[in-house]
Amino acid sequence: MKHIKPDRYGLNTYIFPVYVLFIAYVSLSPFTGWRAPEGAVFHFLTVWPRYITRFDVLINILAYLPLGFLAALSLHRLRGGALILAATAAGAAVSLGMETLQVFVPGRIASIPDLLTNTAGSLAGATLAHSLGSRSHLMQKLVLWRNRWFLSGRIADWGLVLLGLWLFIQANPSLPLMGVWSGQVPSIAPAHFDMVLTIAILLNTLALGILLSAILQPPRPLWIAALIFLVVCVVIKWLAAQALLKPEALSQWLSAESLVGIGYAAILLTLTLRLQLRDRIWLMAAFLITGTVLTMSNTGYGLPATVLQLFDWRHGHLLNFNGLTRLLAELWALLALPYLLALYRRF
Repeated sequence: MKHIKPDRYGLNTYIFPVYVLFIAYVSLSPFTGWRAPEGAVFHFLTVWPRYITRFDVLINILAYLPLGFLAALSLHRLRGGALILAATAAGAAVSLGMETLQVFVPGRIASIPDLLTNTAGSLAGATLAHSLGSRSHLMQKLVLWRNRWFLSGRIADWGLVLLGLWLFIQANPSLPLMGVWSGQVPSIAPAHFDMVLTIAILLNTLALGILLSAILQPPRPLWIAALIFLVVCVVIKWLAAQALLKPEALSQWLSAESLVGIGYAAILLTLTLRLQLRDRIWLMAAFLITGTVLTMSNTGYGLPATVLQLFDWRHGHLLNFNGLTRLLAELWALLALPYLLALYRRF
């Protein structure tokens, strides 16, 4: 793999620790009831479980494949086999740490097959990154595309990370499109129109539009970027609904509140673009704070136990996935506010 300059792929350096935190949440939730193990902490390394399901093997590989991929892209000073070995070792170290901590978490089962399959996923991701890196023209095209559409530097990289987190939140099909809370008890029966939820979706959409306008290269049209981003959100929602929801709940995410909120946001965004960037940043902060207040005052609706009734999914990983997406949904605005402060000082 050719030497990659740090400033060309700096975004991966930020995404990697974020993904490690994602792995930690999924591996260690619900973070309660921790207790000392009855036997040795590393006893799980000497015992082979009686049953291993294909689903668990697949999930472990797929979960750690991005980790190995991101680790390889972050280790830009290494090449060839050394790069693959180091990235795989990083994934194995994270997996060993998670399996060891699971010994202290009730309901969690640490096992050596999980460690091996997680390491195999890291190896696959590292090999994929090395393969793509060896095709320098492909990586150069990706870098050129990123630099052609978005501003260079760390400030834009963190903005892209926030957008990526938002896309991950939208992978929960029980949440409305462009929404971070359900608004009402999930039901396949017609429900009343929720004006508070509509306002929250409107504020979210406006905030994301302003964020895009702040990190786009000046010549690039915001409307095309915003439309592409919205389409990606819709595709993610649709795919997640097809994979996770019951047939009668497939359209749960496409609510009237989402359509109305997004429609009005498109109109108001046109007006906000006439403001100076610093004014738009202040406006986005106000939108996020207002949306957070609405979220905190309405999250009593659509409790996780009720929401899970919409899902046609019987694997234990669902509860972690649902909890993680909802946690990120509620924290997204709090993560964006410090970024806005840094963005304001930059410009």
